[in-house]
Amino acid sequence: MGKVKQKATKEIVKRSKTFVSNMNALYKKLLADAKKEGEEFPKVTFALGQGSNTKLRSPEKQAEGVILKNTKVCWSAHMVDKARHVNTTVNGSLANKKSTRASLLGDHLGDYKKNWIAGLKKAKIRSAGGGLKYIDWDGPHVELPDSKPSKTDPLVLKCLDEYARLTRKSGKKKNASFEKKNKTRLESYFKKYEKK
Repeated sequence: MGKVKQKATKEIVKRSKTFVSNMNALYKKLLADAKKEGEEFPKVTFALGQGSNTKLRSPEKQAEGVILKNTKVCWSAHMVDKARHVNTTVNGSLANKKSTRASLLGDHLGDYKKNWIAGLKKAKIRSAGGGLKYIDWDGPHVELPDSKPSKTDPLVLKCLDEYARLTRKSGKKKNASFEKKNKTRLESYFKKYEKK
């Protein structure tokens, strides 16, 4: 298990760095080309995220993320250390949030998304949904293909249990959308923690 995890960690870091390098080279060229033509173009740069939220996540941390609506599932590739975040900066401002990205990129947003998808494909990584499309709600997320744990994985079950404990026993705010989509999966956990 240790060797498998370490290999996955090295691979996602390697591919993420390739993605960052390719995207920085592309946007450096686009900026230079625009300057030659006397056109306005934003300075867009990319960097591998360094925060604790970008790396390996415990089931407990994942459950907290579901409550805070920072993530939508209990079976994230972060839980098996096969995902990272790539930060986008536009003219010196962090553009990871959907509204900020749209505001800072303006008319260049559509091309940015297309370039991101092409970059994922070239680096052999995927977006938050596990596919080759741009995910607005979790733009920075990149992961190895087919990297999400199974929905019956012990880590996933522990996350579901922790979500139920936090929301039913510890009084944390419920994520209505998550509960609706996973009603059957969560029932036994809710019963375990709901006050009689």
